[in-house]
Amino acid sequence: MQLSWASDMLACIRKLTKPAKWSATLPTPWLPSTETPADPLANLITDGNTLSIFEVGDDRVKIERVAVAMTMPLRQILDFEYVLFDPTLPLAANALLQKIDGATVDAEVNGWHYDITELSGERLVRLARLLLDNATRDVVYAKQVFARLAEAVASRSIPTETLEGFSKKDRAALEELMRVRAR
Repeated sequence: MQLSWASDMLACIRKLTKPAKWSATLPTPWLPSTETPADPLANLITDGNTLSIFEVGDDRVKIERVAVAMTMPLRQILDFEYVLFDPTLPLAANALLQKIDGATVDAEVNGWHYDITELSGERLVRLARLLLDNATRDVVYAKQVFARLAEAVASRSIPTETLEGFSKKDRAALEELMRVRAR
């Protein structure tokens, strides 16, 4: 299913798995300005010629919820670095967008998921260049991820049993935060 974006869908995010490599300004004096550096591609690893993104509009709460959902499989609370971009950028790279439910522990976040599909190597490099030139890099700090995780568990957006792989220290801190907020 090809997607036409509604006017209220202002921005999408993509997690940076190797944030240190996300820069068009790294010193590469040998690289012509018309070419894309290779290192940022480490953040755009495809699976079946697709990339996973989430539509978040201009809503910071949605961004933080995606951060929580994406960090849950890691079983630790970390900073969540990402790029925020206009949803037309993948289309400008001649890729397609498909609305496909995500596979996180948060059902609502899964509804914000899209795949960028039909990515060839050339299209991926074109998309990387567009993102490097036009996307905004940002971070949800671990403290914010932690607080939003406590809210998600308290509201049952994320099942309590998904915390079982977390350290005892993190689980205890989450339970204490939920107790304090419940007062």
